[in-house]
Amino acid sequence: MRRFIGATALCLIAGAALAAPEPIRFADGAVSGMVDGQVQGAEEDLFSLSAKAGQTMILELTSNRSTTYVNVFAPGDLPGRADALFNGPSGDTDFPMTLPEGGDYTLQVIQMGAAEQDDLLSDYALKVTLLGGAMPETVPTQSYMRVTGITTKLNMRAAPSAGSGVVATLANQELLYAGPCQMAEGREWCSVSTMAGQPGWVAGSYLEKDARP
Repeated sequence: MRRFIGATALCLIAGAALAAPEPIRFADGAVSGMVDGQVQGAEEDLFSLSAKAGQTMILELTSNRSTTYVNVFAPGDLPGRADALFNGPSGDTDFPMTLPEGGDYTLQVIQMGAAEQDDLLSDYALKVTLLGGAMPETVPTQSYMRVTGITTKLNMRAAPSAGSGVVATLANQELLYAGPCQMAEGREWCSVSTMAGQPGWVAGSYLEKDARP
């Protein structure tokens, strides 16, 4: 597995301390949680997630830049001090995966390549799902939504915010894979994916439920 060494590791060598990761918490009865934010240049955002051995973790990262990644570190490990259990930039492993031990996992959102080198700003949203045991053999029935009430094009955004970057434009009556919805900025935003697999967020007022095609 390739070791990621960036600005954080250099700071650690110089004696600086890592910022405390922000805990990811699920609502009562929920199996998923969502965090969003921005990273600029070599900055990083750190999150912690408490999980049990044998649970399945599923990560869904959306961003306005393809150079934004998420790395996952095992309990007790931190960026710059240990190899990542899941190293996004190297593509060593694909999630979902069964977690090998219980404890607090650290999730690191970073940029690589030109975005890091040119000090660019990226918006992102990270959805984390934890299932109770190994990945089930059957997948829940996929639900769908359709764009409605649009006369031109509808912007699909990287995060649930009107100020977030546009990742795709959608036509009226376009069919989408539907994900969970949440309230942000005083309105409902829904996590969706195009039929081609592009994930993003759309204001719920422009969507209607649709039966399986």
